[in-house]
Amino acid sequence: MAESAQADAALLSHGLAMRMLLNLASPLPREEGLLPAAKADFVQETDTTVLTLSKLAPRLRKFRGRGCPILSIPDEVLAEIFRLVPRDPEAPLLLYNSRPYPCNWDLETGSSGSLRELAPLTRVCSNWRAVALSSPMLWSSIVVNPFTTPQRLSKLLHRSRIAPLDVGLVLGSSSSQETSEVVCVSGECLKLLIAEARRVRSLHLQFFSSASHLPSATQDVYLKLLKLSSLRKVRLMGPPNLMPPTLDELRVPPECHVEIDLLYFRSHHSREYADVGASLSRYLTRASSGRPLTAQFWPCVSRVDVRINFQLALRDDDANLATPLSITIATTFASSPALLNEFLDGLSLDRVRALHLTHDPDGSGQIPADPSIMFPLRRLIERLSCVQHMTIERWLPESLKSLIPQVRPGSQGPVSLARLQTIDFKEVPMGFTPASGTRKSLDRRDIVREVLRSWKETRSSLRDVHFVDCDVTDGEV
Repeated sequence: MAESAQADAALLSHGLAMRMLLNLASPLPREEGLLPAAKADFVQETDTTVLTLSKLAPRLRKFRGRGCPILSIPDEVLAEIFRLVPRDPEAPLLLYNSRPYPCNWDLETGSSGSLRELAPLTRVCSNWRAVALSSPMLWSSIVVNPFTTPQRLSKLLHRSRIAPLDVGLVLGSSSSQETSEVVCVSGECLKLLIAEARRVRSLHLQFFSSASHLPSATQDVYLKLLKLSSLRKVRLMGPPNLMPPTLDELRVPPECHVEIDLLYFRSHHSREYADVGASLSRYLTRASSGRPLTAQFWPCVSRVDVRINFQLALRDDDANLATPLSITIATTFASSPALLNEFLDGLSLDRVRALHLTHDPDGSGQIPADPSIMFPLRRLIERLSCVQHMTIERWLPESLKSLIPQVRPGSQGPVSLARLQTIDFKEVPMGFTPASGTRKSLDRRDIVREVLRSWKETRSSLRDVHFVDCDVTDGEV
């Protein structure tokens, strides 16, 4: 606060000095005898004013705009405001496209959003810069790519102090658009991350080349990253042929959440997606020790496409035994039946005993009416032959017919969810469907009755249905 008071005093002195210069700019006396004396006084006062302003300049640069009330807030509050600077939560580490990323791509993008928005904050004045650089949480999202230098990484790790780290790691890519030569991440950078192992909270891996391209010494360090006991979240993105080796080496705590982004690569074979499914099955076997699983599905709409979020977790109330595995399926991938079926053939779902059709936790709660959503969901549900309990949350009743197809009694076709015993409807809207020019409005309760009747005809084990926060009682339906 003493420094702040000095800055305010500097501003006051600056104002007085400016008024002195304005006064000195007034016309000099015209009397010939007084001119030399006045000129000498003018020069002396001007020199004094210039000296005063030169002494004030460093303080004024440090507290630029100090007169503005918003710039006089305490440093602790200013640091919290900096943390609220909008950053794109969906900003990927790198964009998948036909071109390799540029060679000058640097640590400007973090796994929780771009850090470029923070750079202007450090250039307003030296006080803002000092506050920003002394706020560890602003620098706790770090990306390491093949062009990251150990010196730059060391600087960012120093700025983050003891804050938990969210690390993005790009193993390698082509060195330029003209060559296919693979440039790998520095082993020295990986060693710096291992030295901060206790602080690494999440790891976001993007593959543009296999870990096999790494030198043997660097591979050993990379494998240590896949076994950090501090990890609470791991996310993998990349071509299907590069994922299995990392998945097979992944050893994380049971409470760690593993996310797989299943993207569509036109140049890859369906067998490679089957290998990803098999690697995920092996991971689940290691992580869950054969316990029953719960599957959760929810679609979400991003700026790019519609995606299916498919999560597997242990059926246990103990959070330490969660073993959650999330698979994000882009509809561009799911639109290819061959690829999706190959992936599901490799992914064993026999231990899934509960199915939860839920809503996007980050969205509006309304399920988008997109036919491309229903196809991959139906394919997934068809593979869940051992499910005994299903929860339907916030889904529109009219979408259930196309999601779980009705099978006539005596039909030879497979029955989805053949062992289903209980169903819970949670917060399912029960009013009337919207009317259109060719379609009349329907009571959603009648739709639910019809759906349940058809499900019961082909599923003799179905015995209990409950409604929670649905504006309808069990007896009404």
